[in-house]
Amino acid sequence: MAYFHFIACVLIWSTSFVLMKKAVLVFEPLSVAAWRVVLGAAVVLTAWWWQSGRWTVDRRNLAPVLLVIVLGSAWPFAIQPYLVGRVGSGLLGMSVGLVPLVTLVISIPILDSLPTRLQILGVLGALAALAMLLFDRLRLDVAAVDLLLVTSVPIGYATANVVVRRWLCSIPALELTACCLSGAGLMLAPTWLRSPPAPSDTNGSWLQASLCVALLGIVGTGLAQVFFNRMIQERGPLFASMANNLVPVGAVLIAWWDMERVTGLQLIALLIVVAMVALVQWEDRRQRRRSMVPRTSD
Repeated sequence: MAYFHFIACVLIWSTSFVLMKKAVLVFEPLSVAAWRVVLGAAVVLTAWWWQSGRWTVDRRNLAPVLLVIVLGSAWPFAIQPYLVGRVGSGLLGMSVGLVPLVTLVISIPILDSLPTRLQILGVLGALAALAMLLFDRLRLDVAAVDLLLVTSVPIGYATANVVVRRWLCSIPALELTACCLSGAGLMLAPTWLRSPPAPSDTNGSWLQASLCVALLGIVGTGLAQVFFNRMIQERGPLFASMANNLVPVGAVLIAWWDMERVTGLQLIALLIVVAMVALVQWEDRRQRRRSMVPRTSD
């Protein structure tokens, strides 16, 4: 199931950025962020209640859960709708490709996990290709402040992923996702209530924007987050975060379809990213097989 969850997250999140882009044509960015989190939380809470309804989070889990709520949910979901209108869905989608590298760095002190040479090669190769993408996109004049805000998104995601693996593996993925999205919803709801109404001369359809927000919340936030948390718990944060290296591929191609500018250099870089993700996944599978082979004594 890990590879099914992996592919599903890539496909879902590849479309999330263009959905945000369409939604902010009608709704305020903070409204989009709050609604997607609230809808995602409602769906996951309903599924959790239907499945078991048994709460296993205790006081020992409160600090790491709070970190995941803030860094992995509230901050990224709040800032992304604002950024997508300023830098475009393509660049924002590219930024999540930094998650595996940051995850690799953070995992060393927290998880005491040293990557193999092939894993390092795969992550650094993907990073080099993503640097090509960012350099090519920055020629289109992106403000330094916006670039710093874009970079904060993968840092928050990576930190939350490692925290889940280190301290929250015992909590069922459905319950953990419901808890984190509910907490993020409580944080974002007041900002949504204070946000001004959208202007009347918007360029998008209200019905289209509402559908985009619904898909962002139910599928892109609720369902995908459950899949992702299960991958972290079962296969580790590096395996799961490599999905973020493929998200820029889908995000850039969809942005191209949506009439955003895509160059030949960007397409070459995307092919390199795909190859590096395949390398890391192959090495992960090889290591798992070696760990399952029983050792014989002489």
